[in-house]
Amino acid sequence: MKTSLYTILCIVIRLGVVIIGIQLLIGLPGWLYAVHQNASAIDTYAPLAIWALILLIAFVLWLYPGLLARAAANRSANEVFESPISSQEIMYIAFAVLGAYFVLKGLWSATYDGLRLALLTKIAGTLEGFGPERIKSWISIGSDCVAVALGIALVLRARGLAELVQRLRYGNRQWEEQQ
Repeated sequence: MKTSLYTILCIVIRLGVVIIGIQLLIGLPGWLYAVHQNASAIDTYAPLAIWALILLIAFVLWLYPGLLARAAANRSANEVFESPISSQEIMYIAFAVLGAYFVLKGLWSATYDGLRLALLTKIAGTLEGFGPERIKSWISIGSDCVAVALGIALVLRARGLAELVQRLRYGNRQWEEQQ
């Protein structure tokens, strides 16, 4: 398959956008918990505005990764090189690796938060005031479980996501020709 630096950069940018999207979804429970507390309006709406802006930028980069890819690669973006791996397979591998990363990161973090929760529960028998810390630990464990679930889904559905991106990019006709 003939490919270019531009194509590979577009894949990497889309991979980064998936990372941003998943990180925003993982951080949402903690943000909702913070909003649930008695916070002022600026403390509530400023993070929401930043979260929405980041999500909007990620969405635009998902739709138009070429804007950033051309700026990053300028003249060398059009140089063509041969590769035995198709762009769809590269994207499939990238999404699967990303999913595995989120699974491992979520398991590591959930283990840490679980041990922290067990320690807080043991200490709480002798000292009071660890209620909010235990709630934060449970929320963190919940977001870790979401990370693991999204990572597993990404690993198992990476091929389908890569096919979807190719179909959206090239349409059904060109997709069938590549097969």
